[in-house]
Amino acid sequence: MITIIDTTSRKSAPIPEGTVQPILTQSNDKTRVEVINYEVDAGKTHRVAPSSDRTQVVYILKGNGAEVTFSKSGKTTVHTGQRGSGVYLEPREEAVIKASGTPLVLLLVTVPKHTGKPVETN
Repeated sequence: MITIIDTTSRKSAPIPEGTVQPILTQSNDKTRVEVINYEVDAGKTHRVAPSSDRTQVVYILKGNGAEVTFSKSGKTTVHTGQRGSGVYLEPREEAVIKASGTPLVLLLVTVPKHTGKPVETN
């Protein structure tokens, strides 16, 4: 079944780094997938917290010059993110995205971990 979602009808709420706009949620939309838009003000940081059982992907839809810090098993790397780039996170991995140059619009998609692939325990 195909469902068209009018994202403009979804309400935004203020958060310390800007705004959050849930598009799909488990509780409201009866789905296992979550899709959330974040607007991050210039100079602010958004943390994508690690999950114990979910895979997460965060895309930079708008903005340039983001500082993307990726952490896995105690190791951290820093990258520059531009519009159209993103980061894929397995369970227990996290990312911190700083709107260094311009405000950012981030799209976070979270899905249950595929059970056919083991989760690292490091």
